[in-house]
Amino acid sequence: MERIKTIANQGLKAVRQIYRIRKLFSLVEHRKIHDLAKSSDHRVVAMPRKSTFRRYLELLFIDIRWGELSILYFLQDVDLIGKKITKNYFPYSMFKSMREAKNRTKPYDYICLLQDKLLFERYFSAAGIQTVQSIGEMGPGLNCDFGPSGQGAVLDFFSQHPDYTCLFCKPRFGIKGKGAFKFEARHGKYYVNNKKAEMNELTKLVDSPYLCQPFITQHEDIDRLHPQSINTLRVITFRHGDNVNVFLTYLRIGGGGSMTDNNENARAVVGVNQDTGQLNDVGLWVTGDSISETFAHKTSNVIFSGCYIPFFSDALDLARKAHEWTPGLYSVGWDVAFTPDGVVLVEGNDDWGAIFAMWVMRDFKETFLQENSKLKVVQNNV
Repeated sequence: MERIKTIANQGLKAVRQIYRIRKLFSLVEHRKIHDLAKSSDHRVVAMPRKSTFRRYLELLFIDIRWGELSILYFLQDVDLIGKKITKNYFPYSMFKSMREAKNRTKPYDYICLLQDKLLFERYFSAAGIQTVQSIGEMGPGLNCDFGPSGQGAVLDFFSQHPDYTCLFCKPRFGIKGKGAFKFEARHGKYYVNNKKAEMNELTKLVDSPYLCQPFITQHEDIDRLHPQSINTLRVITFRHGDNVNVFLTYLRIGGGGSMTDNNENARAVVGVNQDTGQLNDVGLWVTGDSISETFAHKTSNVIFSGCYIPFFSDALDLARKAHEWTPGLYSVGWDVAFTPDGVVLVEGNDDWGAIFAMWVMRDFKETFLQENSKLKVVQNNV
């Protein structure tokens, strides 16, 4: 049986390689690689870069070898003179397979604790961990289950609870903020993301179970960076037996008026000093596939230098405690929000992304591989 599995895996790898080689004959693919190779330097301090032609050849090699064509090549500084793909480039497919291999354990899979957001808040709340609490679960037809309060239409909720004028609605099983929207009631009319919405529009939005949550009142030091969004601290933790350690932290900030901090159209990422909680002087501004380093947030114009994360040590303790209550998961990316009174756990992600983590932590490849070697899990380079 093992021999059959080995032969099947080898055959699958061969098919993938053939598919990738086919890209050599695709003019569309070459145009994408050429445009990416011509990307201007995203750094605030210019550094000697390889020629456009050299960058093109290396991006072509990466595309064929690993099937990747992304900004990682630049975020890992591989475009600089003196850097080598074999030494400095960390393929995302390799990172992903290593992360998933260690988080999907047998005979039990604990990922459901993180991916079901209703289970998430109830489980961690029962463990004494401060989490964002939903006021109800909304389904198709805008009917809402309010738990002990009973059931009813979410539209009636506002009239019955005048203290609530705004709710944050997100898919119970969604990821990366997709499908989330802001739901408001003003003078008998309803608004979605600040735009007036009719009943049929609302019904189309809710095509799966949604959680309705009150908006978080942010700490003023976090709110001023971009008040329209809930800006969270991403805390990545690793678990070795009973010990949980913080691997990396960075602040995620919305931009352009978006209500989430992971909006693809405009957002900022800033590394955080794990000893002091102070933001790094330079952040990364992201708009779609375009990246640029910046000293200040490009919507609020707040300068990052000198900014501190409030309750920073409490945020790290919260993430560590949450991971201690999460058996079977080796690494988790926790999202922590900040209120005037302290910290609150928003989400936990088993599939935490490393694109921005690789920019924040310049020695990410070496440090991540070192962490992974502690569990002696075989590296699977696909």
